[in-house]
Amino acid sequence: MEATVDGFPKPVRVTIIELSTGGCRLTAASIFLTGSEIRFNLPVGTKKIPIEGRIRHNASRSANSLEYGVEFAKLAPGDVNVLGQFLEEERSQSAAADSAIRVDTEFSVTCSIAGTKDRIDALALDLSRGGMRLAFESRIAEGSALSMQFELPNGGAGRAVQVRGKVVHATQQFREYHHSVVFVDISPAVGEEIERYVRALRLNQR
Repeated sequence: MEATVDGFPKPVRVTIIELSTGGCRLTAASIFLTGSEIRFNLPVGTKKIPIEGRIRHNASRSANSLEYGVEFAKLAPGDVNVLGQFLEEERSQSAAADSAIRVDTEFSVTCSIAGTKDRIDALALDLSRGGMRLAFESRIAEGSALSMQFELPNGGAGRAVQVRGKVVHATQQFREYHHSVVFVDISPAVGEEIERYVRALRLNQR
């Protein structure tokens, strides 16, 4: 994307790396002075929003580019609504992608099956923010509601995590059954704890 910046006779190439309704962070190969005015057309879906702002701070990013913070001047009300809706859609897509990140793991999970007195010790084979895969010697009926308790190993919080889930699929693997379980009504705090663990484990497994 090209931007017009005070002190530069021609438009310069910039790349936005973070965006909000009040400003953005961007990178460029050029050196901008703090306080300089910057103008560009921000592509949002099929619309381009005219942006005027000022360079508020800069920090070195790499040998070939610099990172800048930009504060936007007041946007037109209609443009604020369009940008806000776009950002909300982006956050929703990002959250869905985060829920899909799944890592291989192995730890014990104590499960109680709703409507019964059954209490079983299963093994978690993989984990994501949205659910897990459990191995157990017997088949747990699809649709069963579970109350599960476990500790996240190897860098987890070191305390018992309690979640509720639902068995959506079960398949036999040799002498045991693998059950796909989705979490139900998971609290934001527990979801964030699981997500941090999944991301850290994913980095270590690369």
